[in-house]
Amino acid sequence: MTRGERLREVREYLCLSHDEVHEQTGLDVGALDAIERGVRVIDELELQRVARSYGYPPTYFLHGGVEQAPAGGPPRLLSDLTEHDQQEVDRFRAFLQDTAGYC
Repeated sequence: MTRGERLREVREYLCLSHDEVHEQTGLDVGALDAIERGVRVIDELELQRVARSYGYPPTYFLHGGVEQAPAGGPPRLLSDLTEHDQQEVDRFRAFLQDTAGYC
C-alpha cells in the first residue's frame, strides 16, 4: 500500500472529508487529493500535520506500521486471545462490516 493510499484509508476510516482535513491542517484540498492519488509527494511538515490531526504517528504513513497503537497500548495478536475474546472480536468485525460506509 502506498503512502497516499494509507492516508486516504485512514481519512475515510475517520469519516473525514478533504474539506475537514483542510480545516484541521491548512493543507489544500487539491493537494490532499493529489497526495492520496500518488500524483504529489507529501512533505515532512505536511505529513506531521495530517498525522497529528488523524491521531496516528507519522511513521504509520511512512512505513505502514505503528510503533505504538493510536489508543495507547501495543495490539495483541489474535492468536493470544481467549475463545471469549475471539468471539467478541468476531462480533465487532461483523458490526463494522454492517455499518461500513455510514459516516
